[in-house]
Amino acid sequence: MVCLFGDHPGGHRWGPFSAILSGVTFLVAAYLAAAGSKQQYLYGTAAVAAASVVPWTLVVMAAGNRELHLRGDAQCSAVTPKELKEMEGKEGDIEGLVSDWLFFNEVRAFLALTATALGIAASLQSA
Repeated sequence: MVCLFGDHPGGHRWGPFSAILSGVTFLVAAYLAAAGSKQQYLYGTAAVAAASVVPWTLVVMAAGNRELHLRGDAQCSAVTPKELKEMEGKEGDIEGLVSDWLFFNEVRAFLALTATALGIAASLQSA
C-alpha cells in the first residue's frame, strides 16, 4: 500500500505564520490610518478576520484533523482490521470527518477572504 498520509509541514508552518502576519499588517495599517475613519475601522476589522484563522483552526478543527491523521496513519501501518474497526466506531466514519473538515475549511477560507476584501476596501477609501 502506498502511504500518502503524514505530516504536511508546509501548511502546518506557513499557514499560521501568514495569518498572523496578515493580521499584524492590517493592524499596523489601522494604526496609521486617520483616527476614527472608515479606513481605520475596515483595516481593524480585516486584522481581526485575518488573525482569527489561527484560533479557528486550533479550537474547531484540531480534533478532526488529529483523528483524520490517526486514521490515515493507521491505514499505512500494521493495524489489524479489528483495531481499525474500533477506530471507526470511536469518532464516526471517515466520510463524516472529511465532510466536517471540508465545511470547517470553507469557513476558514472565508475568514481569509473576508480579511482580504476588507483590506482592499480600506485601501480604496480616501483618508
